[in-house]
Amino acid sequence: MRIWNVDGATTGIMYSRFYGVFFTLENTEKLIPAGLYEVKITYSPKFSPKKVYNEFKGVPELKNVKGRSGIRIHMGNYKYNVTGCIAIGSTIATNCNAIFDSMNAYRRFMNYLYSQGIDVFTLDIIDATCTTLADEEDGK
Repeated sequence: MRIWNVDGATTGIMYSRFYGVFFTLENTEKLIPAGLYEVKITYSPKFSPKKVYNEFKGVPELKNVKGRSGIRIHMGNYKYNVTGCIAIGSTIATNCNAIFDSMNAYRRFMNYLYSQGIDVFTLDIIDATCTTLADEEDGK
């Protein structure tokens, strides 16, 4: 669920009753359209050769994103780390424009998927975005 849009970074929360809560980050200029997506663990030429990603033999890829391909869930802290993908983290900046502890969050997420034998799952992207922190305080 996308919640905050601050300084070109869109942050939110990814939740499952099975693996818990993560903070998410997207570049506001390259948001994935809201909707329901099949996600598959697949080889990524960009990410898979890197050590942390290689531990899991693939990187989550959103399928059937209209007009786009290679959309991944990966590590990142700032909007420039996610050209058109989703980064996950364990904590969020006070002003909600960045996420942190991304490597540990990614490992926790992937360890859960692999421990359960999950290589395909569904992700529902929901917009509930505030454009500023003042909007949130005003209840908009």
